[in-house]
Amino acid sequence: MTIKELKEELESSDNPVAKSLHHGSGYKILLIGFKKGMILKDHSHEL
Repeated sequence: MTIKELKEELESSDNPVAKSLHHGSGYKILLIGFKKGMILKDHSHEL
């Protein structure tokens, strides 16, 4: 996943788009894309 691909997916989305860019031992880098006015709803995650 690249930033360009995230931006392309975001164009047709009504919700924020989150994708994993890279992960390794003990860490993960996420890309989160928003359009103006979008809100990230309440969410949870697993550790």
